[in-house]
This record gives sequence, structure tokens and C-alpha cells, in this order.
Amino acid sequence: MSSESSGSISKRFSGEDSSSNSEIFYEILDSEVFVDVARLRKISQNGIPPDLRPIVWKYLLGIEKSDRCIIFLS
Repeated sequence: MSSESSGSISKRFSGEDSSSNSEIFYEILDSEVFVDVARLRKISQNGIPPDLRPIVWKYLLGIEKSDRCIIFLS
């Protein structure tokens, strides 16, 4: 993914929490090709860090596409 198009999640949200739960969210959301929505849904059951709620909810509701391969084809 090019840095011009959207950048990484960790760069967009500067209020990164140091807990291991937040690190798992960042790992899932920073995936270059595919966001594992099933894994995101499972970890979200324990709560979503406040700074990541907007983007996580977009994936959970299907507003944001989990397949990022299309960006590479353009």
C-alpha cells in the first residue's frame, strides 16, 4: 500500500495505547493485503481502544472493505 493513499493506522492515530490488546488491533489493521475481520470481531469483544473505534467499527459494519488487494491493481 502506498503511503500516499492512506498511510498506516499507527501513523494516523498517534494516541497509541501500550497495552498488548492495542498492539493486536494495530497488527490486524496494519495488514497490507487483508484485514482479518473475523479476528477483529473476536478481539473487539473485550473492548476497542477509544482511538481505534472509528476505523474498527467501519470494518465490523462492512463499510470499509477488508480486501486491500484492489489498491495494488490500480
